[in-house]
Amino acid sequence: MRQKRAKQYRKQLQILKTTFKFKPPIQCVVDDNLILEATNASYDLIKGINSIVQTETKFFVTQCCIQHLYDSKNQVAIDLAKRMEKRRCGHKDTLSSFDCIKSITNVDGENKFRYLVATQDENLRTSLRNIAGVPLVFLRRSVLIMEPLSKVTRRVVDAVERMKLTQGLNSIDAGKRKLETSEEDTVEEQPKHKKKKVKGVNPLAMKKKQKKPQQQQQQQQQQQQQQNENSDELNGEGGDKKRRRRARSRKTDVNTSTSGDLIADADADFKSEVDSKVSNREESKIEDNVSNDAELAEEHK
Repeated sequence: MRQKRAKQYRKQLQILKTTFKFKPPIQCVVDDNLILEATNASYDLIKGINSIVQTETKFFVTQCCIQHLYDSKNQVAIDLAKRMEKRRCGHKDTLSSFDCIKSITNVDGENKFRYLVATQDENLRTSLRNIAGVPLVFLRRSVLIMEPLSKVTRRVVDAVERMKLTQGLNSIDAGKRKLETSEEDTVEEQPKHKKKKVKGVNPLAMKKKQKKPQQQQQQQQQQQQQQNENSDELNGEGGDKKRRRRARSRKTDVNTSTSGDLIADADADFKSEVDSKVSNREESKIEDNVSNDAELAEEHK
């Protein structure tokens, strides 16, 4: 694929994403006619569509289209269809690929499921051009081509761009697309970051308020009164302590003096008794000596 064509396809898909809310994986509905044409031309259909879309792609085949392939008894085409996912169309009877694909693509006049339609049926392509936002792909001479945006699609894109300009440049929601229910759920599921509270000014960095002279005088007087009261309390407590200490020392002095007097009296009594006993003994000795001398004198006579 040429570079110029790839750039054109990329622009178309970007318009479809922004205006019609296409998002990867792109859902591609493939027609049975295109599958048969690709197998006859030996063309790798899945690889070609992926190169056009240039993003992740999911391939679908309707039940009616698969039934047409079984009726054709082309095993290569059936194997190629089995590589794709089956899309339940809900038709009891097998309809033509034209009616089947149109019924799932045109829902209330819009491409509700955002399908990219790959078909070889020209009538189906002309009918789908009247629906806004339906990209079409077909095979021409072994080259896969994406049709340019239809007139209806281009009209819707221009209206959206014009609305973005006229809605109000100063509004916050100008040019923003509305979220789908699934996207809103994902947004709500995300954890909400707690907002940091605005802290006040650092009190250490603030200047102190200058007090008035009257207030300063009153505070100084109050401080002096408190100091005087504290000193009085301290003095009172100190005097009481000193008095208690003096009383205790007096009691100890009295006790020591009384005990000393008692000991001295006891010593004096003991000395007097000893002296009296000694004097009595001496007197008795003297009397004995006198008596002995008298007896000896009488004997000599």
